[in-house]
Amino acid sequence: MYNLRYPIGEFESPKVLNLVQINTDIERIERLPLLVKNQYIRFNNKNLQDPYRPDGWNAKQLIHHLAESHMNAYCRFKLALTEEKPVIKPYDQNKWCVTADNELTSPEVSISILVALHQKWTTLLRSMNEIEWGRTFYHPEYDILIPLYESVAQYAWHGEHHSAHLQLILDNN
Repeated sequence: MYNLRYPIGEFESPKVLNLVQINTDIERIERLPLLVKNQYIRFNNKNLQDPYRPDGWNAKQLIHHLAESHMNAYCRFKLALTEEKPVIKPYDQNKWCVTADNELTSPEVSISILVALHQKWTTLLRSMNEIEWGRTFYHPEYDILIPLYESVAQYAWHGEHHSAHLQLILDNN
């Protein structure tokens, strides 16, 4: 079950700011929309409803989740760059996954959002300097300050993590 839940392993947080690693993470974020788009075209209506593991999200939910999660990430970056240690708003991603817009909207819409969002987000990320990478936001759910260099690594992992879930579904059909 662990390999189904974490097909690429669990996220390992960087302990120090490393600009080489940050550039790699930005490239990973930049590649995600095309990766998901190429996976999506291999799905059919039936297997879009298949979960990647028992009690896991289905392919359609995963694609919508990526767009929603990364929209929140983008906003967190903007807040951290424009405010001092802003408090971010946590949300229940499981409840977001079952709202009507996710059930009734084609995953193609969320893929389009990912394409546009990641273009804008990677432009912002590439413009940041070393001081900006050290800026933080406060996550009240975990009671911690998260530096942007850690957040970019987490979202690079996050995209690949859920893309691997999509691949598990494709491989099982």
